[in-house]
Amino acid sequence: DRCGEAAEPRHHVPRPAALGKLTSTNESTFFSRNVVRRVLPFLNKIPMSTKTGASLVVADTRNFEIEKKRLLDNLERAHLNTAKGNWYPHSAFGNLSGKEWGHLIPLHLDHHLRQFSN
Repeated sequence: DRCGEAAEPRHHVPRPAALGKLTSTNESTFFSRNVVRRVLPFLNKIPMSTKTGASLVVADTRNFEIEKKRLLDNLERAHLNTAKGNWYPHSAFGNLSGKEWGHLIPLHLDHHLRQFSN
């Protein structure tokens, strides 16, 4: 059902790994850490063709209400963490500053919301 499908992206948005709540596999490459990472501040949306890292694919069905609450809790924790807070490495881009995470989290959330608006 559509609610179950919508719950799955919410499981990793904003990235619980950024807050130390999820261990993700380092899938970064020299290119992603040093080139793609530098382009992120100039993006206003993530291309729909972007692939999800293998360690972050949600393979099971999730409960929409539980994932919605988890999403809101993670957004609040990210907000409270501030730019100078303790941020964890991104699985594709490596170490990101709080400012970089602050740009990437809403960008990532928007990407998933756009998936379900079509």
